[in-house]
Amino acid sequence: MEKVENLVELREAQDYAGSQVFNFRKCASLKCAIELGIPDVIDQHGKPITISDLISALPINISKSIHIHRLMRFLSNVGFFVQQNEGYSLSTAGLLLLKNEPFNMRAFIYYVSDPIALKHWNFLTEWFENDDPSPFDTTHC
Repeated sequence: MEKVENLVELREAQDYAGSQVFNFRKCASLKCAIELGIPDVIDQHGKPITISDLISALPINISKSIHIHRLMRFLSNVGFFVQQNEGYSLSTAGLLLLKNEPFNMRAFIYYVSDPIALKHWNFLTEWFENDDPSPFDTTHC
C-alpha cells in the first residue's frame, strides 16, 4: 500500500475512521432519548421547546440537567431533532421515535442496542480462531 503523504488526506481519513468507530454513540443516544421520553415531550409541547422547559419535563437527576443540551445537540447534528433559535423540534426522522407513531422504530432501537444483541460482536476475533458455527455460539454456548 502506498504511504499517505498528503496531510489533508490523512486527516480526512482519521476523521472518517473516528466517525465510524464512534457510530455506536448514535444508537446509545437515541435509546437514551427514547427512555427519557424526549421525543414525546417535544411533540406534546406543540412548538419548539427550550432546553429549560425540556429539562423541567424530564425524569432526570437535577445534577445531570446541564448535560441535556449536549445530548440534544448531538442528536440534532445526526438529524433526529432540529434546533430552531432557542428551542428544539422533531425532524422527520425524529417522528419515528414517538411512542404513538404507527411506524416508529423504538423496538428496533431497543433491540440493536441491547447488551445481549451486542455482546457477540466482542467475540468476533475468537470466533474466527475457533470452529464454532457463529459468533453467537462462541459468546453464549
